[in-house]
Amino acid sequence: MLRRLLTVLALLAPLLVPFAAPAPAGASTFAPAGGRLMFAGQSTKVSWDDYTSFAAAPSGGSVYYEVKSGTWVNAGHRDYATFLAQQGKMIQVGVSWKDNPPGFNGGDENTKAARSRAVTAELAAGGYAAQFNQLIAFINQYPNAKFFLRLDYEVSSFYHCTDASCSSYKNAFARIRSLIEGQKRQDNVTYVFHPVRGEYEQMYRSRS
Repeated sequence: MLRRLLTVLALLAPLLVPFAAPAPAGASTFAPAGGRLMFAGQSTKVSWDDYTSFAAAPSGGSVYYEVKSGTWVNAGHRDYATFLAQQGKMIQVGVSWKDNPPGFNGGDENTKAARSRAVTAELAAGGYAAQFNQLIAFINQYPNAKFFLRLDYEVSSFYHCTDASCSSYKNAFARIRSLIEGQKRQDNVTYVFHPVRGEYEQMYRSRS
């Protein structure tokens, strides 16, 4: 459980500042002044229960949502997200297509990566918009919760770029964000960057 908790904290490194209880903040960061956000667990409530058995409740938790199915990866992710949202907690949602891209029905890692790159370009062109309906509805259902959306998992040129400019991923990021921003009803969403080491500048615009 400790390794899983530390993994989530590592993923959130760009957002971390010294610890304090969450305070009101704009959706640009949701970071409390002079404070650090700690998210417990990944995918289920088990880690949350373990941590809160000896310490104060953290700021939130982490789950995954899948583009291919247009829903949570499984019921555990959904139930944990609901538990956190009902308390107005912070929820990091990994919106994933790399590990199970639409249209991929088996093959080696190179085949899967090729399909993931194609899906990235399709997302950039406005494809799969309906696959986000359930996520957007969930966000709108819980206006007091704060959502940190991570647009895919371990973002890299191998899985997300169709050319050297990486415009496919940059444009997919912008398109997905525009879709969500256009349908959410309140200011309770921000975005988390998650590149592999050494590709931050390549994968993300300075102001996407």
